[in-house]
Amino acid sequence: MAAGQGARGGALLGSGPFGTGLVQVGEGLLLAAGTLSSTGTASGTGTVGPTGATGATGAAGGAGPAGPTGHTGATGATGATGATGSTGATGATGATGATGSTGATGATGSTGATGATGSTGATGATGSTGATGATGSTGATGASGSMLPRDAFVCGTSTTGTGTLTCAACPAPPGGVDPFAGYTGQGLGTTQSFPVSYNIIEFTNSSFTTRSQEEEGVGLLTLGADIAHTTLARTAIYWTATSENTSTPTFNFNAPSAISVGTAANVLVLIGPVRAQTMRGVPFSGAASTTISRLGIGIIPFIAGTALNSLSLANGTIYYLPFYLAAPILAVKARAKITATYTGQNNNLYAGLYSILSTNGYPGKLLADFGVLGTANQSFAANAVVASASLASPVYLEPGWYFESMQAIWTAGGTGTPGIGSIASTALVGSAVLTGHINNNNALTGYTVAGGSAAFADPATTPTTAIATNAPIFGVWSS
Repeated sequence: MAAGQGARGGALLGSGPFGTGLVQVGEGLLLAAGTLSSTGTASGTGTVGPTGATGATGAAGGAGPAGPTGHTGATGATGATGATGSTGATGATGATGATGSTGATGATGSTGATGATGSTGATGATGSTGATGATGSTGATGASGSMLPRDAFVCGTSTTGTGTLTCAACPAPPGGVDPFAGYTGQGLGTTQSFPVSYNIIEFTNSSFTTRSQEEEGVGLLTLGADIAHTTLARTAIYWTATSENTSTPTFNFNAPSAISVGTAANVLVLIGPVRAQTMRGVPFSGAASTTISRLGIGIIPFIAGTALNSLSLANGTIYYLPFYLAAPILAVKARAKITATYTGQNNNLYAGLYSILSTNGYPGKLLADFGVLGTANQSFAANAVVASASLASPVYLEPGWYFESMQAIWTAGGTGTPGIGSIASTALVGSAVLTGHINNNNALTGYTVAGGSAAFADPATTPTTAIATNAPIFGVWSS
């Protein structure tokens, strides 16, 4: 193969008049083989030999010259905005400009809110002790609680003069329970009027230290809507004392006249039992024993007599019995002594407790309804003491006069006649007349009225008849 022949080309093998030769087609020189002979007679073209095998790929040709620049294509759509790059470093501060001229003064703004108080500074050093000042005069001694009765209600007054006093709230000092709170707390209602013992004390000033005058007596207390509408009528005056703040006081118990209240703010009114006027007597009835304490029934009405009897009761009749209580008691239940039985039909004994009306001495407001005594429908089953159930709200009773009430209700057709312990109401003992404790045909006698209902009325049903024979009795107990 001649030098400079390309790697790419094919060989043509043929037969001609010059003999057989090999012709190399490609990028090289022509090689001939054999001796040149004379030209023979031309023969026909031989058949084309088979295509030789493809030669190896030649080396890449050098780069051709650059083609002409093509036309500019249409502008493509704007691509999405790329992410913001990081902020560059802050440039150096420029030089300060020249100061401008001063502008006009603006309007004064509103005052701002006060700032928070600063913390307290450290305590300064303690100064030297100053000289002791002169001793002041001794102050007036305050009112002593011990000088007031412990069993009295206390109030002030808003009126002056000698007539009926309008009550006022209890001053403080000394403080205390006013009569409106005390009596309504015991169950008495407004517009109720009843007699009370009272003591009016006027002091020299509202410190209630030094007394100047006072009065004691019995009056009519009328409960209003509150203490400011409650009044005290001074009915019977026992004694007075005047000029008590001087060395020559005056005491008058011989038909004294009412003191004239001068300064309402300096007055205390004490309302309640006065020890000197309280009836002396045994206030208790052996409550520890149910066999020896007045038939075993406790504190009983004041009906003087020499013998205990048995009273046959009338069916459906209410009996009112006055009684005097010489010491405070918390009324919880009632008891009675059955002295005659009734069996075979329903029978009940009921008991209640009333205040006394000051206008006519009759029973007034219902203070307690004890309900049935003994076993329901069998109160008179046996000769024994029967008791009510305990009151859900016990009633506090101050010393004074009250009415007990009772009635028996039974179904006809049984055996016997119901009866309870009683006492002769016409008998008098000792000084009963002098103390006003008379029983027959006077303001403190017992009464009856037609009943028939298990519950007692409030206020009481007005009585129609005085008890002129034996008066039934029952006891009030605190347990």
